[in-house]
Amino acid sequence: GTHEVTWLRLGTRSRGTRQRGVASRARTRHPPRFEPRTIKGDAMGFLSRFEGRMEDTFEGAADKMFDAPISPVQIAKKAEKQMRREKMVGAGKQYAPTLYTVLVNPDDDRRLMGYYPTLAGETETYLTAKASEQGLVMDGQPLVRFIVDEDLKHGKFDIIAEAVAAPIIAQLRAEEMHRYGLAAAPAPGGYGAPAQPY
Repeated sequence: GTHEVTWLRLGTRSRGTRQRGVASRARTRHPPRFEPRTIKGDAMGFLSRFEGRMEDTFEGAADKMFDAPISPVQIAKKAEKQMRREKMVGAGKQYAPTLYTVLVNPDDDRRLMGYYPTLAGETETYLTAKASEQGLVMDGQPLVRFIVDEDLKHGKFDIIAEAVAAPIIAQLRAEEMHRYGLAAAPAPGGYGAPAQPY
């Protein structure tokens, strides 16, 4: 809008003019960036709120959890990156993956296990919001699950994003809840194979 145009002009004219102090305070001396500040501001604001919620959730246990250099925000950002990378186009729409498998080192798995339900739930909420923001369609609620990868070094993780049908996601979610001791065992003979990396 008019405000942004004015702001950019201030930033480019700041050197050697009386406007310098104003422009410097507005941008803390960084060069002007020619991008819509509102979109970036919304995205960063959402990530900040996500980070704040995670900090509140893990307060008091942070030292134990973050002994490994894996943070909830790192996981969320990488999952979002994979979501954008693996999106599919069909019938004039863009579809986001619904299954996000986070591969972790065995030591980190033992350290993080107790936090998986909350960490997965918050990341799923974050991905749903980001998909909506980017105009991507999801076939139901996404599922984030954590699996051990013996080849990963301590503190390293990877994420595989896949488009999976809603009934299979529901079965895998039931298996995850049972694994965390939060639900009864899933019905035998249902969808889904044992959760193993490829």
